[in-house]
Amino acid sequence: KRGILDEMYYYYDGAVQRKPGKWAGFRGYLYLYFYRDFYRAIADFNLGDEANGRVDFSQGQNHDYMRGICYYGLEDYDATINAMDKYINKVVEEEGESWVDVYAFLYKGLALLNQEKLDDAMVEFDRILKYYPNLSDCFYHKARIYAARGQFDLALAALETAEEKFKEGYYHQRPYVEVL
Repeated sequence: KRGILDEMYYYYDGAVQRKPGKWAGFRGYLYLYFYRDFYRAIADFNLGDEANGRVDFSQGQNHDYMRGICYYGLEDYDATINAMDKYINKVVEEEGESWVDVYAFLYKGLALLNQEKLDDAMVEFDRILKYYPNLSDCFYHKARIYAARGQFDLALAALETAEEKFKEGYYHQRPYVEVL
C-alpha cells in the first residue's frame, strides 16, 4: 500500500490465504487503485464475494462499483455498464437514488459515451448534476456531446462552466490515490 511492493504481496497474500472473506476485497482495492492491476482486482472482489456469500464492501466501496471501474480501465464498456447498473440498482432499491455514489453514474456515462450512445450518456451526466451540481467532469463531457451534435453554443457554455468548476476544485479526485 505504501509502495513496498514485495511486502504487500507477501503480507496480503498470506492474509487472503488465511481469511479470503476478510482480506480479498481489500487486496483487490489495492490492486485497483495503487497498481491498476484490473484483472487481479476483479479476481479478488469475486473471491471475497464468494467467500462471504454476498457482494461485499472494501474500504467503504461496493465490489460491483469497483469491478465497474476495473472494467472501465480494461475498456470493456458493456461490463462497466453492467457492473455499475448492479451497484446503482441495489442502492436505489435499498436506500434511494440520492445514496448512489455519483461517480458510478460518471463511469457509466463515460462507458456509454465511448460506445457513442450520446443520449444515454447525457442522461447519466444529468443524473450526476441532480446530486452534485458543481462537478466539472459532467460539464466537460456534456460539452463533448453537444459538440458531437453540432450544438456549439451549448458546448462552449458547458466547457466554460467545466473550467470554472474545475478551478474551484469540483472535479473527480480522491485523496491519496489517483482516479481513472
